[in-house]
Amino acid sequence: MRSIASIQPVVTSHGIGEKCVIATNEEVGHPITQIAKTILKKGENVASHIHPSMDEHFFFLKGICLVNVEGYEYDCVPNNYLFVPSGCRHGIRVVSDSEMITIGIEIDEGEK
Repeated sequence: MRSIASIQPVVTSHGIGEKCVIATNEEVGHPITQIAKTILKKGENVASHIHPSMDEHFFFLKGICLVNVEGYEYDCVPNNYLFVPSGCRHGIRVVSDSEMITIGIEIDEGEK
């Protein structure tokens, strides 16, 4: 058990925004790469990228983000959930200050 409010934010692996890592693979012993609360500021953009062996789950808590997945743009607002399968190119454009829970799950290459 831990309070998300007590976790010190760190810069995301994409170098844009901050995240409060709630749990890591090492802590839970599961294919979860990490669970984090991600905080992005208006005007920030996460460049288009691919995770070859990680599914990504997003649950939007605050703000508006435009998430491009394989050329289709999703308007993501509070209470939206978005799943990005491994191997799919995706990027994020932040329209207003935003917060989301992100969950990465490592997949077995044989599951593709």
